[in-house]
Amino acid sequence: MRFLVAILALAALVGCARTSSTTVVEANGDWHRTVKLTISKGMGLGDPSAGAEEWPTPFKFPVGAEWKRNETITTDEKTITLSRDCQAGETQLTDIIGQDEKTKKTNLKNYVRVREIEPGVYEYYEKIVNPNPEGMSVKGDLVKFKDSLRAALPAGVTLEEAEMDAVSKQIVIGISRMMFGPDDHLFGSIMTNPEGAARRMKAKLGKMLDASFKANLSAKLNDDQRKTVISKLMAEVDGESIKSSKKADASPDKAGQGSFVGMSVSVKLPGEIISTNGEVDVYTGEVFWDFLSASAELEPLELRAVCRVKK
Repeated sequence: MRFLVAILALAALVGCARTSSTTVVEANGDWHRTVKLTISKGMGLGDPSAGAEEWPTPFKFPVGAEWKRNETITTDEKTITLSRDCQAGETQLTDIIGQDEKTKKTNLKNYVRVREIEPGVYEYYEKIVNPNPEGMSVKGDLVKFKDSLRAALPAGVTLEEAEMDAVSKQIVIGISRMMFGPDDHLFGSIMTNPEGAARRMKAKLGKMLDASFKANLSAKLNDDQRKTVISKLMAEVDGESIKSSKKADASPDKAGQGSFVGMSVSVKLPGEIISTNGEVDVYTGEVFWDFLSASAELEPLELRAVCRVKK
């Protein structure tokens, strides 16, 4: 599947910049927020022959006296730590703002809030969005998937543009999150065990395609046709195609580095976790998520955890 090569090639950009955020919520609803923004000097930007490297600027920073800021620098990395205290019921805040290195346009933004949704029940909610959709690196992946789907359709079967758009968006979002999180993503396996990753990928992808086709194309494809199309689409997913994809040209200049910020999020809530779409560390009581910001390009990524405080 040609579009998979493009998505997998994005792996070359991981490690350029990353964020790590921790939120601690008190039993009275007050909360403390700490964010670490780390920048690598070796982000592949600029002209190496131009002289000494300068630190890239993939982030903008929140301003205001309520923010405490600290900066540490090593040979290869710079880390800016931001922290602040928030009162119960305080409106949402934004503290992660990514920007395109060349245009300086914002291409990554978060919104965080903590609120009491009923007496003794607190919700942590964070949304990761891409406010610059025209700069999406996955635009090309949508086109490539449409081309792959058209080529796999049985003779005489045509799809309306709206049908193509619905399926393409659904599948590219699904694959991005399968590759880059925050679910049990395959990125580490892709880098270290491509053959094993291919097997897991095919199992997940087959189910994803089947569900999408049933939901969107049941009037156009019967059961046998649907299975045939899925088989054709997955035929090129193997260890060799994954290994070759890692050699593809995915430089930040061409792909847009803001889409490839590694993000780690954790929250410590003051009571029993009663619902979440994250993972729960039963020993520390923390809820956490880890993912690449590319997961939020086509559709906002929403992180949620709810707890009940014992009386």
